[in-house]
Amino acid sequence: NVELLGRLDPDPVPNWTPSGPIFGTFGKKYNGIWGYATGEREYALQCNSNGLHIIDITNPPDIFRVQFIAMPGGTTWRDVETYEAEDGITYAYVAAQNQGKFWVVNLSYLSNTTPHEEDENPIPQAGYANRGRKNDGHTVSVGNGLLFLNTAFPNKGCQILDLEADPWDPPFIKQYGGLLDFGGTDLFAFKDCHDSIAKEYVDVDGVTKDIMFAADGNSGRYRIVDLENVREGGKLNVIGETEAVRNSYAHFNVVTEDLKYLICFDEFNVYDIAVYDINDLSNPVFKRFLQYSQDDVANARVHNGQVRGNYLFVAYYEAGFRVFDISDLPNAITEVGKYETLRDPEGAADSLSAISGSFDGAWNVYSYLPSGKVLISDTKNGLFVFQIGPVVPSAPISPSPVMTLAPAPPPSADDACQDFEDWSDQFGFDCVFYARSACVLADLFEDVNGVNASDACCACGGGITEGVSDPAPAPSFAFCFSGSSSVQVKDQGLVLMKDLRVGDSVLVENGRYERVYSFGHFDETNQANFLKLETTRSDLEISANHLVFVEGKKYAIPASHVKPGDDLIHVMGGKATVKAITTTNKVGAYAPFTPSGILVVDELVVSSFVALDMSRPAIKIMGLHFNWHWLAHKFEFPHRLACHYISHCESENYDEAGISNWVSFSHKISLAVLQFSGFWSIILKHVILLLAAL
Repeated sequence: NVELLGRLDPDPVPNWTPSGPIFGTFGKKYNGIWGYATGEREYALQCNSNGLHIIDITNPPDIFRVQFIAMPGGTTWRDVETYEAEDGITYAYVAAQNQGKFWVVNLSYLSNTTPHEEDENPIPQAGYANRGRKNDGHTVSVGNGLLFLNTAFPNKGCQILDLEADPWDPPFIKQYGGLLDFGGTDLFAFKDCHDSIAKEYVDVDGVTKDIMFAADGNSGRYRIVDLENVREGGKLNVIGETEAVRNSYAHFNVVTEDLKYLICFDEFNVYDIAVYDINDLSNPVFKRFLQYSQDDVANARVHNGQVRGNYLFVAYYEAGFRVFDISDLPNAITEVGKYETLRDPEGAADSLSAISGSFDGAWNVYSYLPSGKVLISDTKNGLFVFQIGPVVPSAPISPSPVMTLAPAPPPSADDACQDFEDWSDQFGFDCVFYARSACVLADLFEDVNGVNASDACCACGGGITEGVSDPAPAPSFAFCFSGSSSVQVKDQGLVLMKDLRVGDSVLVENGRYERVYSFGHFDETNQANFLKLETTRSDLEISANHLVFVEGKKYAIPASHVKPGDDLIHVMGGKATVKAITTTNKVGAYAPFTPSGILVVDELVVSSFVALDMSRPAIKIMGLHFNWHWLAHKFEFPHRLACHYISHCESENYDEAGISNWVSFSHKISLAVLQFSGFWSIILKHVILLLAAL
């Protein structure tokens, strides 16, 4: 049902080498592709590292290049789309990065009847022009008479040009995104706009609007943007946005033809493809993940896709071209066709090479030609032309449980907490999957009985503990100790945590007392879940992400990493061996800060701080591991300087979550940074290290 009609490698790369899984190792390659139909003829607009190849694909397998237009730059990224102006002339817009620039090509010189000769070059030099805008074209999209040069840079976002005003030399009218654009729910929105699509006449609460769907790269979010009055300089308001998925990269999105579903593509191989219900544009509802049929055993990255009717056509890098039947969204999705463009371009191989997770293979897809031909650009092998025949659906694909996120350790031991037996959600995800994915979206999906991962899985705060049949309640936001915990206060003796106040001097270690200069978290009213670490000396009620000192460990670790048999550090010396770990739910949550960042709670030596990512005991920066306690103590220095060494802050304010206003800002920044991956993750984490070292 996927028939190869023909293929062409118009500009072979000598000594081609694979790109590998790391950005920056790319060599010359094919990249963007689009189609153009005029009269009786159809053309492929094939980009590569050297420029634009215009290829006649009217009568495959007789496929031949009619013109090549050299365009400097664009070694890795070059993209193209078209626009038909009011006078009937169609223009191609080609933009690039790697020092590439933005070009406009007048396609009216191409024949609509008799074929050109091979490499005839029918478009004269006057028919194409370099319009500058260096590095603005990571990707290109056209819609609503607008041209979107998507930069994938947080300082430039998406550059919007007006094609209706002048299609030959379109003027700039607006920028979406940028470093000073703070829209959306993130503290810093990071609207780097890797890609975008625009749709006209979209119903928004009974009002017809023009809408842009933006894939905002390192934010991990897909945003829905109101384009109203964009030509008049109006503000680009974010109507709705998806939840961010940590470590993912919001690479590309498409919408179904009925505008009911948004289909999103993650290039960083966390979930591959996600489907959202967008009947309410202000509230996209996540419905399911999707991977190709062999992803559980050959974990390939995904790149881009297009929707035509009931089919989703996907350029799936090393896994080649994949076709999915999406007629029953969001329920059954079936893979109904494929072709291995990278690993078996001739379609005759007896065996396939192993998938390595690289950025090689099927890069882009175009599926809107009148003849129904589908075009694929393969980074190594160039242009493929397919015809999609009648499809015979196979068994529906359940999302693969394979993820690349770091594992999230269960909050208690196997003998103290058990996952619900044989539990899995409606798409087949089990507790092992949710633990591997750090319980991302654990509250969204249920089984047939209405039970979600937060109820059923120990790693997500649920499960069955100590013979209790009801699941443990899902943890609320907390980084702290329970109010019934006790501390030793100078001149007062034992004091319950809920009665401790700023200015009290508490025992920290080795007989020393230090002043409590702040509470990182002070919440007297809300319920929160805690781990109860039962030891041979005392019991400690502590949030799963809070740091505790363990005998034999070089630094404090998240409480969720503690296991029965571990020895905690007792204030009187000797060991406090962990006997059991259970969960408990109590009102109130408190996190006192001392100058050393250490204190004694329930006779055990603990940290004042938490791990922002409790799936790992330390964070890796520049190849070195830095523990959470050290980083938090460094970042707290300005607060400590103001409220302990220079002056005493006897009172302080807290936000709606009970977090000190001193801590809230830096806490949100740090959480935002931890969501990023790839290049921006490296840069921002290096900045954290430099700031912490000051």
